[in-house]
Amino acid sequence: MADSEYSFASRKCDIVMKGGITSGIVYPRAVSRLAKEYRFQSIGGTSAGAIAAAMTAAAEYSRSRGTMVFDKLDEIPRWLGQSSWGRNSNLLNLFQPQATTRGLFRVALAFLVKPWWRRLLKLVQATWLDLLIGIVPGALVAFLTIDSHPKAGIVLGSLLAIAGAIVGAVIGILIRILCLRTYYYGLCTGYAKPHPHGPPALTGC
Repeated sequence: MADSEYSFASRKCDIVMKGGITSGIVYPRAVSRLAKEYRFQSIGGTSAGAIAAAMTAAAEYSRSRGTMVFDKLDEIPRWLGQSSWGRNSNLLNLFQPQATTRGLFRVALAFLVKPWWRRLLKLVQATWLDLLIGIVPGALVAFLTIDSHPKAGIVLGSLLAIAGAIVGAVIGILIRILCLRTYYYGLCTGYAKPHPHGPPALTGC
């Protein structure tokens, strides 16, 4: 029944899709509905809309060859929201950062998490090494003064450790940001080598 609906579409139209993750999730089902009445001619898009445009063009090409796949576009939004690998959604797993930008990618993702305490936890997980390095001076002060001035040493050491952790995290993030020029200021290319025990990337190498 679905095949016949798409086969009898006779009206023609052009379609251009804008960017945005939310829009990108909506597009597949919208295109599937429109394809019951229209045949797409000029197809374009930007960012997530470009990905949807590529799928639309492929589905329209298949229709011109006698194969109907528009109904399969309906399944894409549901699959993107599922979690086939770990806790992350399939949509997030498609975008995999390079090894050198992985830390900054995790920092960026931390700001998308709510409530604030989970956001803080994600930031700590992303910058734990920088935090640890920053804590070292304060820990040394507390250790060296533990015999002569134990209370003052602990207080001063704790304050230095907190300040050092904050400074260490900020410097670590800034250093990673400066490295972005190598990747044309992008955190994730979408390319990754196939891994037998990991999720697939948007585009394999």
